[in-house]
Amino acid sequence: MATDMIRTAIDGGVNYIDTAYPYHNGESELVVDRVFLATKREEMDRFLDEQLSRLATDHIDFYLLHGLSGETWEKLSQLGVLELLDSVRADGRIRYPAFSFHDLFPVYKEIVDAYEWTFAQIQYNYMDEENQAGTQGLK
Repeated sequence: MATDMIRTAIDGGVNYIDTAYPYHNGESELVVDRVFLATKREEMDRFLDEQLSRLATDHIDFYLLHGLSGETWEKLSQLGVLELLDSVRADGRIRYPAFSFHDLFPVYKEIVDAYEWTFAQIQYNYMDEENQAGTQGLK
């Protein structure tokens, strides 16, 4: 059923699908093609080659570090994630580094300023525009 829905969306012109290694018990990446691919996860190099294989491609267009917060950012920074992004970008396995975010604006600003990101995916709620990165983060 999900595969049919995705194929219908792609045939109708959708060209961006957001997926991640753990979505749908690790099966979500098996049903996307002919689109700009966006995927994310916390331990990038551990899964990247497996993800490329599942997606039947040699690169991922938009690669997101998933759910960054102050705590996860500190851990990933200590592990050298920015150097790893540079490496996999240079070897062509990812094209555009990005991140999704769930924390307060000062942490968001720190992360945005730390690297040359292509984009950031934030939670933006029109009923609570100052939640997490909020309007400041959107701007």
